[in-house]
Amino acid sequence: MKMFSGIKLLAAFCVLGCTLEAVAADDPEEKGNIGRGHITVPSLSPGHLLRPSVVISKLTRSRKGEVELSSTVTWGNVWNYRENVFVYDAELVRFDTKLTWALSDGIKVGVLVPVSGRIGGAADEVIEDFHRALGLGDADRPARPRDEILIEITNAEGETFRRDEKYWGINDIPVFVTVLLTEGDACWPAAGLTFGGSVPVGDDEELFGVGEPVFGCGALASKRLNPTSAHIVTAGASFTFTPRDELAGIRLERVELAGLLGWEWQCSESVSVLGQYAVHSPVAKDFFELADPIHELNLGVKWDLSDHAQLEFSVTENLFAFNNSTDFGAHFGITVDL
Repeated sequence: MKMFSGIKLLAAFCVLGCTLEAVAADDPEEKGNIGRGHITVPSLSPGHLLRPSVVISKLTRSRKGEVELSSTVTWGNVWNYRENVFVYDAELVRFDTKLTWALSDGIKVGVLVPVSGRIGGAADEVIEDFHRALGLGDADRPARPRDEILIEITNAEGETFRRDEKYWGINDIPVFVTVLLTEGDACWPAAGLTFGGSVPVGDDEELFGVGEPVFGCGALASKRLNPTSAHIVTAGASFTFTPRDELAGIRLERVELAGLLGWEWQCSESVSVLGQYAVHSPVAKDFFELADPIHELNLGVKWDLSDHAQLEFSVTENLFAFNNSTDFGAHFGITVDL
C-alpha cells in the first residue's frame, strides 16, 4: 500500500514535468546547459546519521578568485519503527555554513561546517494528517507520545543503544574540490566532478559523526532540452567510502552508491522550479529496513535576488521504503557571492 502511494507521488511529479514542458513558452534566446542548479539538500535519514555520504555538488560557472558563502537550514521529522528492534522518533535540524573559493576558472575548493540538533516531534500531528491525506499510513506512529525523543536500537546480540534527550553539536566537517569539466553545447551536456572527505569531529556516541574520515567522489551532468528551452534535466552519481564498519551496534556497509535525477524549469528570468529524486544504497548489513535503499523526492524553488544572491526552498518526502528515512522535511537557504 505504501509503495503504491509512493509510486503515485513520483508519477504525479513526472506528469507535472511533462505538462509544464508542453505549455511553457521557450525563450527564443539561446541559453547554456547550466541553470540555477539542483538543490544540494542534505539527507537527514537515520542511516545517513550513521554514515554520512558525499553530496553531489551543483554545476556552477566560476572565475579565479571568486568566493561564495551559503547558509542553509534543513529540518526533518523522522518516525522509523520495528517492534523490539529499533525506534527512531525525533525531529532533526541542521544548519550548514559553506564557503567556496575558485582556485581557477571552473575549479573550486570548499569547506562546510554543519551544526545539528536533535529535538522533539513538534510536527507529529501535522505529519500524521499529511500521510493520512495521501493514504501513506503512519506505521504505529500515533502509539508514541507526541513531541518526545526516542532513539533505541537493539542488535542481534541483544545489546541496546538508547538516546532520549535533546542534543546539539557539530557534525563531521566535509572538505571538497569541484571541477567543471565542460559547459557542453547543443549536443553534449555540461559535466562536473566532486572529490571530498570529512574531518571526524562529530560525536559518534550521539550519532553526530562516525569517528573516522569519510571519502568519496561524485559526478553530475546537466542538459537543456534544446538551446532555447526553459527546461534542464540533470543526472548524477556518487561513491562514498568509510573505514568504519559498526556504529550503535549496527554493522555498516563501508561503500555507498547514490544516484540523482533532477529537472529544472526556469519559469522566469529570476525563478526556477525544481524536482529531484535521489536513491542511496543500503547503509547497514542485514539489519531489517536499514539494509534497504533510501529513496527521497525533493520539490523546490530557487530565486535570484540579484546577480550575487540566491534564495532556495524545498520540501522532502520519502518514497517506496518508509521505515529507514525522513518522513517529511523542509529546507531553506541563501547563497551570496562575496
